Parts: sequence; C-alpha cells; structure tokens
Amino acid sequence: MAAAEAEAQLGEWGVRWLQEYPPSRTLTFKSEDTATKQPHRDLALDVFEPADLQGDDSSSRRPAIVTLFGGGWRTGTRVQMYQLCHRLANEHGLVAFACDYRVLDRDGATPSHCVQDARAAVRFVRAHAASLSVDPERVVAAGSSAGGHLAVCAALDPTLGASLCVAIAPAALSVPEGLESMANDAGLDSTTIPAAMVESEPWTDESAEPVPMLLWHGRPDPVAPFAMTAGFARKIDDRFGQGIATLVAHPTATHFIFSDAQIFEAMFASVASFLQTHGHTHTPKPNPIEEGPSELPEGRLPPFARW
Repeated sequence: MAAAEAEAQLGEWGVRWLQEYPPSRTLTFKSEDTATKQPHRDLALDVFEPADLQGDDSSSRRPAIVTLFGGGWRTGTRVQMYQLCHRLANEHGLVAFACDYRVLDRDGATPSHCVQDARAAVRFVRAHAASLSVDPERVVAAGSSAGGHLAVCAALDPTLGASLCVAIAPAALSVPEGLESMANDAGLDSTTIPAAMVESEPWTDESAEPVPMLLWHGRPDPVAPFAMTAGFARKIDDRFGQGIATLVAHPTATHFIFSDAQIFEAMFASVASFLQTHGHTHTPKPNPIEEGPSELPEGRLPPFARW
C-alpha cells in the first residue's frame, strides 16, 4: 500500500496508520470476477499476525477476523482498518486481515461486486486456514460503514461458514424513510444504495443460518442513520430469534469512528468483549513455573505469607 494512496484516501490519518501499524505480509486473494470469470485487478489481504504465533502447527491455530473498509461502495482503502487489525492481533491474539475490494470510483464496481469480493475474502481465509495458522471454525466477518454492510452479507451466506459478524456504523442494512435524502446529504450516490439493499437481505433466504453479530452504531450518526441498524436488528430477531444480534448504541459517536481516539477506544472495547464472549480471542499460555523445594528452611515464610 503506497503512502500517497493512503494519504489521498484518509489524509494524515492514513499516513500515520500506514507507518504505525505495518502488516506482517500481503497476499493476493482474488484476480477475476466470480460470476463472469473476467480478470480484474489483484485484490489484496494485508495480514496482521500475533507476535507469538507458532507457525502452522494445528494446535496453535488462531481465530481470525476479515475486516472491510468503508467508503459508500464508491471509494476507500484497507489502511482504514490497520489500527483495528494491529490491536486485535497484538492484544487479543487473532490473525487479522485488512481486505481490499473493488469500488465504484476505482473499478466501476457496483455494490454487488463489493459483496462478491467480501465473500471471496472470507472463503479464501477459510480455504487457506492451515498456511495462515487460522482456525477455520472461528473466522469473523467485520467491517465499518459500507464495509459493515459487506460483512453482514458475507456472514449470513451459509456457504461461507463465517462464525461471527461485527458491523461498525454499518450502512444500508434496512431502508428508513428519507434514505435518498440522507445519501445526497452525505455526498453518496443515492442510486447505489437501493442496489445494495438487494444484497443485504439474505435473511429472507430459507438457507440462511443465524450468525451471532455485534452491531455498533452511534445514535447521532449523520451519514448512516442509527434507525437503519436498529431496524436491521429487529429483522434479524424476527428471522432468527432473540439474541442473535447485539446492538450497541453509543450516545455521542458520529460516523467517523476511526479518527476519534476516544470513540475508537469505546468501539474497540465492545468488539474485544464480544469476541471474547464467543471464544474468538487467544490468551497466551503462561510460562511453566519451575518447581522449587517442597519444604522451606525452618523459620522462613513464603513471600505471600507476609502480605
């Protein structure tokens, strides 16, 4: 990922994230359209590995999270997700992936293409789990804004086997009144949002399976109204039963969560707690304690006895 591209997309934040959170390596996961088989530009996964990862030993397989950036299906860069990936890898032991996908401005892509690429990324990680030191039964689909919409589409596809979903300030998960006006105010192409909606309703398919999901959204979000996510949570409950969707409503968060340190920390704490609750974090095993003498010399107390 070039610094110029990161700066163009995210300003000084992009350059900072690129410098402070470099990935362990980069892989190509897709280079042709799934439906037409026509070639397109190589799509990359930036890999963030925990420092204590033990190679491809099956006993050390880690949970994984595939993250998808936001940008209204029109623009964006995976650098947006670097800080989240870096911290989940280094603080909670996941193998984290920042995923590229085709967008309108760069590739002439529709939201359907974006969904196709997001699903391909999850499929790639599970198919290559052994070489990536990943537990294929613990692969999370996650994203922010339009990436949150893509994560939901991937998670609810029963052919992929994603185990959890995390959607941060997701866009276009259900249609509220005034959606077109909201899109215009945000500078988005309102014609792409209805197209995206067709892709975001897989719960109407009888083959869809429930996947626990965290929906994290600020109530005053001016770009993707909170009402969309709340409505989606109700649809998930109606379709799959109570408890599948966990909705976290932050009282002050706007849409730009990754560039606000305080809001980011609140979001990160919720994500980490959700992953831990569902067994998708890794706690390093403590170092073996060397056994000392079974008896202490007369008159000596062990240190803890003096506390």
